[in-house]
Amino acid sequence: GFWLTPIVYVVDILPIWAQFWMQFNPFFWVVSGFQQALAYGEVPALATWLVPLGVGSGLLVMALWLLVRSEAALRDRL
Repeated sequence: GFWLTPIVYVVDILPIWAQFWMQFNPFFWVVSGFQQALAYGEVPALATWLVPLGVGSGLLVMALWLLVRSEAALRDRL
């Protein structure tokens, strides 16, 4: 995962096809936001943070739903 996320390199050095696929990596958006703030001194766009925030919120809601749904079964097994 380390080399699939542009932590130690910038996305611009990748071929165009790799830049396209990089956008589907949710952690890419977090790292690019930090790169914009720290390396270029720019405030990251709100859209940069919406993708990981949406994915994280969706996973949290799904985890809570699964916990509530299986709470009785887990209690019986423990």
